[in-house]
Amino acid sequence: MAGISARTIQAVRERAQILDVFEGVQLRRMGREFVTRCPWHDDTRPSLSINPTKGFAYCHVCAHGVDSLGWLQDRGATFAEAVEQLASRYNIPVELENPADNERIQAEREQRAALLRQRERDLATFGAALWANRAACFYLKGRGITRATAEAWGLGFAQGRLMIPLRDHQGRVVAFTGRALGDQLPKYKNSPNDLIFQKARMIFGLDRAVGAIRQTGEVVVVEGQFDVIKLHQEGIENVVALSGTALTAEQIEGLTRRTGARVLTLCFDGDRAGEKAARSALEQLQGLAISEAITLRILSLPAGEDPDSICQQQGPAAVRQLLEGAPSWVEWWLDRELARVDLTSAESVALAERGVARILRALPLGPRRSFVQRRAADVLGSAPSVCPAAPVETVITRDRRKWAERRALRLYLLHQPAREALQGALMRVPPYAVGWGLARGIEALLGERSGAGLLTAFGRAIQALPEDDLQELRSVANPIPEVLLAIRSNPEAELAAALEALDATDLGTLQEPNVSECETSSMACSRPC
Repeated sequence: MAGISARTIQAVRERAQILDVFEGVQLRRMGREFVTRCPWHDDTRPSLSINPTKGFAYCHVCAHGVDSLGWLQDRGATFAEAVEQLASRYNIPVELENPADNERIQAEREQRAALLRQRERDLATFGAALWANRAACFYLKGRGITRATAEAWGLGFAQGRLMIPLRDHQGRVVAFTGRALGDQLPKYKNSPNDLIFQKARMIFGLDRAVGAIRQTGEVVVVEGQFDVIKLHQEGIENVVALSGTALTAEQIEGLTRRTGARVLTLCFDGDRAGEKAARSALEQLQGLAISEAITLRILSLPAGEDPDSICQQQGPAAVRQLLEGAPSWVEWWLDRELARVDLTSAESVALAERGVARILRALPLGPRRSFVQRRAADVLGSAPSVCPAAPVETVITRDRRKWAERRALRLYLLHQPAREALQGALMRVPPYAVGWGLARGIEALLGERSGAGLLTAFGRAIQALPEDDLQELRSVANPIPEVLLAIRSNPEAELAAALEALDATDLGTLQEPNVSECETSSMACSRPC
């Protein structure tokens, strides 16, 4: 959306209560503050302090601090979304920098509100009609859905279809899926896209599953909405589904940002459509899995089964057992390539070798690649010779580099004596790389006059950046008092820590694979050695 006015942002910051955004986070009181484990480093003891009086959270180990807006951004919201969310909580009107935009945005806001009110009316109408329709009641009984569950999820009936409300992450009804009870086509039909509903972004059940996902760090994605409802009914609550769209990496990145999930299990029905969906999802998520942004597991259920049917026939414990035993994405893929090999058939062996080669082509050097090579050699006699993929920067390395660059840029702006030591630093992570370029350019223009003037000029220069980048760099240049105190009280230690963090996360340490480990063959090598 258009830029939010500074007056609105300031009002939100003044009114926001830091503890309000820590709902669902386990906190322990220590005097006037609260502590919990820091999400920005591998915290073995509670290092994150939340100060309700000052309105910010600060980690005493990694020197990172945020206010209420920063915490929501770290949980996946954009800056504008975070401002609007808190403004709504505290009944603060949202104004825009450009008055000409206010009328348009206000009109859209009123349209959204009208659509949400209409969805609530539809919800009540559909719900009232549900129990008067025998076909709908019979269908729910056959699926093992209790009346309490149906009412909790807001199920209803309209025009020959069982109506399933689709809720956004805040729990607001934004659309419906209609499930045909007769011979109607299509079998499932979603509401059309509009201002409050975009089918490609909808993750069904997220509003109910988010607590369990945050608690366990794991999320299960199934194919059907009724699978989600039934599993939640049986106490398996970290489960969500898509709404009639193919899974994308963007959806999963958004899901993990909002929930903090690190383990993702894809659970697909045991039919050809489920197999096709699994392969399509793997293609989308392979990059995230290799970079370790997620731990990806894939569960293909027995032929003809789905989570709902297994739950009804064998009970929820059987579903839990299957989910717990779900293989990693590499194991799943390799099993598919080796499962049908016939060692008496040259064509079958060649087909399996090509499949294994595709896997090896995707994997850089490491334990996954070694596992595939060993398994392939056990089954086929030898593993195909394929160049390893280029090394991949892991999400842990990226996050460490992000905080290292943030820390270095902050010190460069706030402590002039540190600038000479930091001049040789190379910033790569947005938006710190942009901020670094601006800071160095301003210093070159100001020359000996830079001094404290660098910070003022930097504040003016970043005004032209996109909203999220602007606010991130503004927070770097104007840190919370706790961070500022740490810099001023011991700048030499802060400089040493910043330089050490940059050195430890130098992306240049990633090396190309050794030629000796890349014995090529005309069949499988993906690039020249």
